Amino acid sequence: MLGVALCGTSITLGRVLLKAATQGSTFLSASIFFGVAAVYAFGSAALYFRVRTRHRLFLSYLFDASQTSPTLMRRAYEKSPGKLRRPPSTLSFAGQVSALIRMRAVFEVMMMLLIIHTQQFVVVPSVVGMAHDFIGDGWSPVVAILAYNMGELVGRGPLATYCCLPMSWIWPGIYVRCVIDAAICFCVPPYLLSHTAYPLLALVALLGASTGWLATSVMQQVGSRVSPSDRETTGYMSILAIFSGFIVGSGMVYPLMLVIRSLPTPHYG
Repeated sequence: MLGVALCGTSITLGRVLLKAATQGSTFLSASIFFGVAAVYAFGSAALYFRVRTRHRLFLSYLFDASQTSPTLMRRAYEKSPGKLRRPPSTLSFAGQVSALIRMRAVFEVMMMLLIIHTQQFVVVPSVVGMAHDFIGDGWSPVVAILAYNMGELVGRGPLATYCCLPMSWIWPGIYVRCVIDAAICFCVPPYLLSHTAYPLLALVALLGASTGWLATSVMQQVGSRVSPSDRETTGYMSILAIFSGFIVGSGMVYPLMLVIRSLPTPHYG
């Protein structure tokens, strides 16, 4: 999962360079950035499906593997030069998922991954974008997101590699992250932590580090909770839990922004 953090950091650095090259124009740089990203994403998806369904070497690798999954498409199965130990079946895959999700150990992992990534997307980048632009020309949110990516790189890299957290520490870490999310919300003007940029940068970097550390620690140990024949499917389920966290967190953004704006203006001093 270190590659995820490396990609995120590289993309944000590209965003910084593009914004600098367009003389700080947020609209122009964002249009170019997301246009290129869309072309790249759709192109990668198209290439993947083409290779998966047509390339004989790839199919041979899949179908001659010692452990196969029932998720492979029947059309690809019919074209395969090898033989599956069991034909792909959507029904059998659904039954396998249903059996796994009823296992407490697997369900707990799915909930951990979902909540960890919900905590990320509910405040980054939306609430970060509501903070005061101390630099100007829309640079502060970009720098804050870069701080998040750098923190995530540290969390998924050295922290998770040399200090993988035991599963018993994951839930306490999730509870602490609720406090971090709340503190980030207080970085929005006119609240307590909005007077300088430093609290926001420190908090988003801490959120990124904890996201990478916790999520990678969970992913490193999820395979040990199931039998070898179920590890591939559990991996699919883990990825689904992560993307579900993206969706849930993004869906909570608008209600959270309404709550932040509706709170009474504090008075200090």
